[in-house]
Amino acid sequence: MKLQQITDDLRDQWNDERFNPWYLRYLIYFALGLWTFAMVYTLTSS
Repeated sequence: MKLQQITDDLRDQWNDERFNPWYLRYLIYFALGLWTFAMVYTLTSS
């Protein structure tokens, strides 16, 4: 199996609404934003 096929499969799976409901995307973005904020906060507060 080529790498291109694997990435295509992953993208198809990611775009599949049953596998990836719309709120999951926002949840991931929210978690990343929260983590980034926490990192910045801890670095600046110390």
